[in-house]
Amino acid sequence: TNLKSMSVTTMPSGVRNLELLASKRFDTLTTNALTGTNGADVFKADNRRTTPQLTRNESANGGLGDDILEVTNARATHIKSDIYSRITNIENYIITQGTFNNGGSLNLSAKTELSLLELKEISAMGNTHSYTIAGGGNTTLSLQKVKGSSGGNASIKLQKIKTLQLSETNTGLTIDIADAITTFTVKSQGDNNNITLTNTGGKLATLKITGKKALVLTIGDLNNAAARSVTMDLSNFESSITLDATAENDNLTFVGNDEDSTVTTGNGVNT
Repeated sequence: TNLKSMSVTTMPSGVRNLELLASKRFDTLTTNALTGTNGADVFKADNRRTTPQLTRNESANGGLGDDILEVTNARATHIKSDIYSRITNIENYIITQGTFNNGGSLNLSAKTELSLLELKEISAMGNTHSYTIAGGGNTTLSLQKVKGSSGGNASIKLQKIKTLQLSETNTGLTIDIADAITTFTVKSQGDNNNITLTNTGGKLATLKITGKKALVLTIGDLNNAAARSVTMDLSNFESSITLDATAENDNLTFVGNDEDSTVTTGNGVNT
C-alpha cells in the first residue's frame, strides 16, 4: 500500500499530473504524502491492483487551485470513506468502478471544499438495498452509468448534496433527498436516464429540473406525507420530461418555459 515514487508529467493543458505508483511495502507509511501546487493539480490512484495505491495510510493535500482526485477501483471493490480520510483541499473527486454495499456509505461531509463528486460505472445493488452518500454541503453529485436493481428500488440516500447531475445511462435507482434541504436541482446532461426521486428529509420546497436531455422521472412522496407544497421549476429545462409517481403529490405545482420543455404526466401526478 506504500508509494515508491511520484511521477510528474505536463499535460496538454499545463495541468500537473501526480500519479500514485505501485510499490513494494515500506515501513515508513507516514512519509507517503503528496502536496499540490498553487495551480490545478490532478492526483491519480489505480486501486485495481492487488495492492491498492490509495489506502487510509496515504495522504494528499491539493493546496490552492481547483484540483482533481481520480480513483479507479476493481469492479468488486466496496466504495468506502476511509481511504479519503487524509485527502484535503481537493475540490473534485472522480471515482470509477466499484460497488455500493448494502447499508454502506461514502461519507465526505467533513470536506467542505468538495464541489464535485463524480461516480462512474458503479455496479448494481440488490433490489431493496440502500447506500448513503454525504457531500460537503455545496457538492454536486454526478452519476454516469450507475445502474441499480431491475426493480428500481435500490436506494441512494443523499445528505449535504444540492445538485444531482445525470450523465448517461443511470437506471434502476431511487434517489432519496434524505436531509433537510429545501432546494434541490436535477441536471439532465446525458441520454437514457430513468430514476425515481423521493424526499424522506421532508423539507423540500423547490425541485429544479435543468439541462437539455430528455429525462424519465418517477417521483415518490415529495411532500413527505405533509401538507407542504413543492414547486417543480422547469424554467431552465430545454427538453422533455416524463413524470410518473409512486405516491400522491397533491401539493405539487409546476413553473417552467412551455416553449422549451415538454411535460408528460402519468400515475399520481396532479398538475
